[in-house]
This record gives sequence, structure tokens and C-alpha cells, in this order.
Amino acid sequence: MVNDIHKYKNYSQNHCKIIYHQNLNLMRTASKIGLTIVAFLIGGIIIAALNDAQGTKHGGGPIGVIFAMGMIAAITAIWKWKPDNEKKDNKPNDNQQLDKR
Repeated sequence: MVNDIHKYKNYSQNHCKIIYHQNLNLMRTASKIGLTIVAFLIGGIIIAALNDAQGTKHGGGPIGVIFAMGMIAAITAIWKWKPDNEKKDNKPNDNQQLDKR
């Protein structure tokens, strides 16, 4: 009976950890999508301002290409970023109890 309670307790703790990590990953993905949209908006505003300043109808010229490449680099950096705790190997702890001598 006691072993069954410990098994259930360990299962519920592990299940909660899995749900927590799934929610955390979902939040990170949602924030990355939001930052990507913001990067597109800022890049679009800058390129539109360059078009107005240069008096052209299409494209931002060489400076617009530079800003477009910067926008692509920013979006790439957003999606490649991982917090420090994700970079480390998250190997499960060894639960075996060792004999002390």
C-alpha cells in the first residue's frame, strides 16, 4: 500500500514537470512569434521611411537591402536563442541510493 502511494506520488510529480515544460515551451514559442512579428513591423516601417526619403516607389535601395538583411539576422537570432538552463544537458538525476561505507 505504501509503495503504491510512493509510485503515484512520483508519477504525479513527473507528470506535473512534463506539463510545466510543455507550457514553458509553448510560451517561448508564442513570445518568439510575437517578436518575429514586431521585427517585421519595425523593418517594414524603416524600409517604408527609406522609400519616402528617397522618393522611390519600390524597394529601399542599397540601404533598404542592408536593413532587410539586418531584419533577417534579427529573426534568425530570435529563433536560435535558448536560455542558459536549456543549453545545459537536462539529464534526469540518478535516483539510486548508494551504500555508505
